[in-house]
Amino acid sequence: MTDADIDPIAEQVDQEMMETGEQVGIASHKFDVETIPVGQSGHVIFEKTKREPGRPTVRNVWTWNGTPSAIPLAYEPSGKRHDGGRKYLLKRHCPTCNYTGFYGPICPMCLKEGREQAPVVPAFYLKREQVPKQQRFFGAVDCFVPTCVRRDKYGFLDEPQMRQHAMGKHRLEYRAFQDSQQARNDRELSDLRSQVTALMAAQMTRQGAGERMAKARKARKDRVAQPA
Repeated sequence: MTDADIDPIAEQVDQEMMETGEQVGIASHKFDVETIPVGQSGHVIFEKTKREPGRPTVRNVWTWNGTPSAIPLAYEPSGKRHDGGRKYLLKRHCPTCNYTGFYGPICPMCLKEGREQAPVVPAFYLKREQVPKQQRFFGAVDCFVPTCVRRDKYGFLDEPQMRQHAMGKHRLEYRAFQDSQQARNDRELSDLRSQVTALMAAQMTRQGAGERMAKARKARKDRVAQPA
């Protein structure tokens, strides 16, 4: 891969970064796009009132399918300017084989396998509206844990997806949830069996009473039919 292969992509990335106002903002650590401050502890602090002193080290972006993500910011030796994540914004994604993270206009995996080449797309986007084909990641199925953030507008697309999340993120709660469900199912099954047993006993009682009544009627008829 030569510099000529990357130039058109680099020019496109530089243009997109200029459109966000970063040609002025990078020098002063101020930019129009949202960044995530990381303090001296190395942890991301989302609440502004609890943020530690420190410069931004990553920035928010969106992947090729619309998933929120973050890319590192590389600083100059002076520590006064960063690249806006340019190195990562140059990376591409192949919609044919879903290989992500390469540089240049040609997918190396498709080239290696001899597949027909398709136009590659950026692996990361500065704005979500730039993502060409955004996938749906949220739905109307809430996480069964009331305190989980995956509720309301951040719910799951279906029940199996929610259960997969619960098995990974809420193992203990999900186990207790399953145990309570099993206990409830056992109680319901026991109640159902009791109801069936009661119905069968009542039916047998009615059948027995009917048979006794039929025998009594037959006996009365036989007595009436006998000659005096």
